[in-house]
Amino acid sequence: PWASANAAAPPSAGGAGAGAQGGCGRGLVATAALRRGAELFTEYPFFVVDRRSHRSRWAAYVQLRASAKRGDGDAAAALAAFDELRYDVATAPKEAMVEAAGAMVDGALEQLRSLLGADAFAARREAEVKTVVDVLRKFEGNQFQFEHGGPGVGAACALYRRVARANHSCAPSLVLAPARLPQRPGERVAGDGGVAVRTCCDVAAGEPLTICYGAKELVGWDVAKRRAYLEQHNGFFCRCVRCELEGAP
Repeated sequence: PWASANAAAPPSAGGAGAGAQGGCGRGLVATAALRRGAELFTEYPFFVVDRRSHRSRWAAYVQLRASAKRGDGDAAAALAAFDELRYDVATAPKEAMVEAAGAMVDGALEQLRSLLGADAFAARREAEVKTVVDVLRKFEGNQFQFEHGGPGVGAACALYRRVARANHSCAPSLVLAPARLPQRPGERVAGDGGVAVRTCCDVAAGEPLTICYGAKELVGWDVAKRRAYLEQHNGFFCRCVRCELEGAP
């Protein structure tokens, strides 16, 4: 895991501000009319972590929390940014995620099983599983592939504070591009994972600023395939304007 000092405050963003959109991301809206190709801001991740398993993500979160408790300022800022993340509560967590959380909790609570009564143990376990699932769903709903830097690039994910505020759309108004080309393969260097956020269409003042959470080619798929992909990989059933129109009977 890696916490960045950039977590202390979101970057300034010309033409973009937080809105009350609801749903995953809490919304970004255009504060002024924007032309296609306008660059709004560049942001760097506040947390980069192995994404190969639920266990690795949970372990990274626990490590981050411990570092923050010990007084690490960067870790505390990153933890605060993580706590701000949201996910789609209308979609139930996947069974595999709940099972993974249960297995991790069972391992951690094994020594308490004989000390607590059956009812007390069951209640403790339920609360702990809920905590783990909440963390895992924040990763699932907000993570981006980590594009640059150290070993295992394809197996890492990055979390961003301001980009996380952009809601998903299958007809997005924003596109993310690497802030620079990868440098020094095998090492993580300053600036790794930076993304430049630009408009991909004209946007009127007050309109939502949205990104596509899925694969780049997703916008060319039919509504059923888009929704299936986003539910499987991002943990939510897409209800964006495009999907609601195309999915209507």
